[in-house]
Amino acid sequence: MIIYEKLINIYSLKKIKDIIGEYEYYYYFSKNNNSIRLEKITQKINLKDIYSYKDFLKDFGVKFSKIKEKATLYNFLMSGISISDFLKSDVNIYKQLCDHFYIESKTFSKEQIQYIVIEYDISNFEVEFFDKHIELYGEKDDLEAFKKKFKISQKVLWNFQNNTWHLAFKGLLAEKIRMDCKK
Repeated sequence: MIIYEKLINIYSLKKIKDIIGEYEYYYYFSKNNNSIRLEKITQKINLKDIYSYKDFLKDFGVKFSKIKEKATLYNFLMSGISISDFLKSDVNIYKQLCDHFYIESKTFSKEQIQYIVIEYDISNFEVEFFDKHIELYGEKDDLEAFKKKFKISQKVLWNFQNNTWHLAFKGLLAEKIRMDCKK
């Protein structure tokens, strides 16, 4: 496994055992590479600079083959959170990890959003935030393309106050955009 090779190139086996503890070393990092539990290692060693998403896919792609949202899985495992801990705040999200995220879903917790990966581009739009939804303003064709890409059920409508087209929606994508824009 790439993770094993990268860590033993940086640390001696003794140093790894000292850092992660004897129990974790024996059960989750022994020479049996199949026993490596990424979240157990990342609780003690920051791997973000040495272990990429591409490495993760090579090491764990088969193990997590049922999960479509692997980038999200990588994010929370790299933070030292296990799958069961991630699901504690909302177990319903497991189906979405396996089947792709439903963009207008409300079955997620605020704590989970920081780990969720959704690739989107809102650079062509003005964004306005409201308590329970967001609105994107821009060209009708761009808004329609965005709506189609993310399977948003709301209609693109003309906004008379702003004299422009807009798309209003709520749910997972809206909250992800809200969180990303606040950073």
